[in-house]
Amino acid sequence: MYLSLIIPFYNRDVFSLTLLKTLAELSLEGVEIILVDDGSTDNTHLELSNYKNSFPNQNIQLIRQANKGPGGARNAGLKLSRAKYVWFVDSDDDITQAAIDFIKENSIDNYDVINFNYLARGVEKSGLEVEPGKYIDANEVRAILLGSLVPLWSNVYRREMLIDNNISYREYCYYEDNALDFIYPFFVKSLLNTNILAYKYNEENESIVRSKPNSRTLDRLYTAEYGFKKGLKHVLNKDEIDILEKLFVRLYLVNSVGKYTTIKPSKQWIIMWRIMKNYRRLAKDLDISDSFFDAYNNLPELSSKFKLFLYFHWIFSYIVPISTVKYFDNVRREAWQ
Repeated sequence: MYLSLIIPFYNRDVFSLTLLKTLAELSLEGVEIILVDDGSTDNTHLELSNYKNSFPNQNIQLIRQANKGPGGARNAGLKLSRAKYVWFVDSDDDITQAAIDFIKENSIDNYDVINFNYLARGVEKSGLEVEPGKYIDANEVRAILLGSLVPLWSNVYRREMLIDNNISYREYCYYEDNALDFIYPFFVKSLLNTNILAYKYNEENESIVRSKPNSRTLDRLYTAEYGFKKGLKHVLNKDEIDILEKLFVRLYLVNSVGKYTTIKPSKQWIIMWRIMKNYRRLAKDLDISDSFFDAYNNLPELSSKFKLFLYFHWIFSYIVPISTVKYFDNVRREAWQ
């Protein structure tokens, strides 16, 4: 087998229908489909069982496990996988036959990663800022991947590369992809970058990652901190440290604060202040800048007026006597009990 499609499901019996319909129509000879029911409490497992029974000619494995989050489901699928390449696909998104065919044609070449284009909000995008082609110099590949925040589902990975380097997802959390952004580039030795549309991202569903903030939204802090600390163990020079620092600032501080920003006063302001305060504590522990201006000045997508609004909150987060040391750990623990 040349490819394993690893697809986690959790209470997604409606949103998963598009992907299941696509899988039913694709030519998948040499492909194994690993469906992981991650502790669903609705009709998801029945839907998956019906799909498996309806297509006996497809190589389908169905796993049912206690809820561990998408990362735990992907790890379970990876352990079961026997194909040369693995592709982690979200159950509410969609994939193309062109990508399947391309992987089959190029699987013999043993690239560690094959990167594809993806469709988001009706626009086809490439995650890598390099020309399509083969990249086999390990240092060049490392620089390319560190310099690009690539949606991990636009990559197909050589399974042995993941297994041999103990690369896996964080479990009992969401935003699990964020941690791997800091880690996997250090282990990829060869890359095939394509201009083939492979992945169709569905922004219209109500997943935990793409909906209004709640207690599990704060998992993004845990995964950013974990990934940054792990990535620092593999850096070779100051430039790589700077790249990881910028990624950490964006994922932990900028994007997380943005998730809770409201123009009118709300309880979410308190969480914004907690994030800002805890970021400064971590910055000191990690020996990186805890300055507001260092974090926000190089963000041209934010207006000066909005930066001033955020600076007001930054100052206020110093004044308000709120504890952060154990707060976020307790929120995460309670969210996953």
